[in-house]
Amino acid sequence: MNNNSLFTNNIPSKWFHNLFILPLLLFSILIVSQLSGVLLSEVLPLPEPYQTAVYTLSIGFGVAIALTFALTRFAEKRPALSIGLQSTAFLKQFFQGLLLGIAYFSLIVIAAIALGGIRLQLNSDFNLSSLANITVMLVGFIIQGSSEEIVARGYMLQVTAKRYNVFWGILLSSLFFSVLHAANPSLTLLPKLNLFLFAVFAALLSIAKKQIITICGFHAAWNWIQGNFYGIFVSGIDIPGGSVFRGTQLAGKDLISGGLFGLEGSILTTAAFIIGIVYYWLKINRSSPDRSKELKT
Repeated sequence: MNNNSLFTNNIPSKWFHNLFILPLLLFSILIVSQLSGVLLSEVLPLPEPYQTAVYTLSIGFGVAIALTFALTRFAEKRPALSIGLQSTAFLKQFFQGLLLGIAYFSLIVIAAIALGGIRLQLNSDFNLSSLANITVMLVGFIIQGSSEEIVARGYMLQVTAKRYNVFWGILLSSLFFSVLHAANPSLTLLPKLNLFLFAVFAALLSIAKKQIITICGFHAAWNWIQGNFYGIFVSGIDIPGGSVFRGTQLAGKDLISGGLFGLEGSILTTAAFIIGIVYYWLKINRSSPDRSKELKT
């Protein structure tokens, strides 16, 4: 850990870094952010998908980014971008994350089709208006995905690992992320496991990359491509804005298709994230002679 710039920033010890207080503080930040979007949507409602893209995704999560930056800058007296966003190649790293997220989920889609879990066909309703809608949704998902990464991996993982150790940082930030999605519809045992595995995968990728920019791009692409490209439920939610394709789950194949939760609830996603976790674990341990103890110290 001593050699990893994700954890070597000057992070002062604060009372709110406590194991029990920190999750409550971050939950409060996210609740305030969501309420901001809801209240503004009541004052000035918009037609879908702009209602979702602007209020639920952009404002509903964007306020959380601003509050986390403020917490870092004013309560801890360190640069807001020190939570893993300092980079001279920001756009390149974010774009790499977008491509990785698209490729990762597309491989799961291909496997699900091959195993008879879903059927994919072009959406007959797709047109130029749909293209504008799904572009707006992409912007919203960039803010939403980045917000969850900034809170869970950028802030919580970083300060928890610094105060305790990296193992506890990964575990607690992953549990925190899983609890964030506890109210999602159709959340059964396998989707719960996959949410936790995604969080561990995201933490290890961030540690391996020494920044959270790439996982921000991955998370944004992961959510967007499910709903607005392949037309599949995103964590149990039917995303507005249209899609290029329409994914249909086939009867009796819930283990492959993920059922009403979408492919995030599939055994294929379980396998994909376990492979990713092993890959980044080995990458971290092999990157330097001293790094073998990094996840334990």
